[in-house]
Amino acid sequence: MIIVDRIRESRKLAHARAWVARYECYAIPGALLVGVAFDFLTFRTLHIESAITLLYVHLQVAFVLMVGMAFSDEYLLHHRARVLSYARLAAPFVLQISLGALLGASFIFYWFSGSLSLSWPILLIVAAVMVSNETMRDAFQEPRVQWSVFTYILIAMGMLILPFWTNRIGWEIFVLASVMASVVIMAVLFVLQRFVGRVHDQLASTVKGVALVVVSMGALYALNIIPPIPLSVRTAGVYHDLYRDGSSYRVLAEHESVVQMLIPGQRVHAQAGERLFVYAAVFAPAHVRTRIVHEWQSYDPRTRQWMTRSRPSFVVSGGREQGYRGYSYSDQVTQGLWRVNVQTEDGRTLGRLRFRVLGFSNATEFEELKK
Repeated sequence: MIIVDRIRESRKLAHARAWVARYECYAIPGALLVGVAFDFLTFRTLHIESAITLLYVHLQVAFVLMVGMAFSDEYLLHHRARVLSYARLAAPFVLQISLGALLGASFIFYWFSGSLSLSWPILLIVAAVMVSNETMRDAFQEPRVQWSVFTYILIAMGMLILPFWTNRIGWEIFVLASVMASVVIMAVLFVLQRFVGRVHDQLASTVKGVALVVVSMGALYALNIIPPIPLSVRTAGVYHDLYRDGSSYRVLAEHESVVQMLIPGQRVHAQAGERLFVYAAVFAPAHVRTRIVHEWQSYDPRTRQWMTRSRPSFVVSGGREQGYRGYSYSDQVTQGLWRVNVQTEDGRTLGRLRFRVLGFSNATEFEELKK
């Protein structure tokens, strides 16, 4: 009877493995997309602190699964374990959901926490990792690739989560996230290589891959390509007038048609010496106070360079979901192409507002908006 039961169990396991082999090419990317979709729904429906907590859970799940899969592979080479075999078949799909959520979260925050003209390399890297996770599936089964990707995830999530725990933002958070990620990964690899043959065989190349990720992230951060997450510009615009109305702001904006709204950049009609205002709402974690700079620049067509005209600043206090509202103004705006870089005090760009100043027109229509 015991022999018959074992035969039945082996057949069920064989059927399960055959099903996984048949539908894996659809299920793996599908699980990744579920994780990414989870992020978009989470950040649209939940408070940011709740979303960060869920990302922390995904981080723990991914970490446990990666370690557990390595140990289970080694154990199943020498032992028969029915429950572990079924769990090992399901683990990659659960792992893809968590990795999709983590990679999607970093992509979302990089998108909203920086200027696309500066941050596109890191966005391209994250997108490439997400796509190659499916197209290069065999390579992603190798420990050196898995732990290199997870090193990036740990650093990115550290930059995102640590400000909510420490109430600080800046280069020290990036350094702390990088050090913590390096220590955790190296400690895990040291333990795994003693028990898991594949990790032991690839230890040297895995350590090199992890070091390459840490150094590359440091270089991207130094070059201002990695934006200062979780700070992000929620909304920004240029206006003719601005004043405080209780807990809100009132701004005087030029009326734009639907077609004009679809064209990148604003068009502003102003007289010489007229004061123009730039309003921006910047999100920051609760209890965080940091200085935000508005760098006003005009484009010089003769030198083909952007010339800085002024750099007013103000302190933002975190915690407001729609972002802390602040503004700056300039009386020296002339006709031509302008931009205002919304930056941190150390020069990291959160957003960039482009607009073209045209001569004043009596046909210009205005409307008052509430912010």
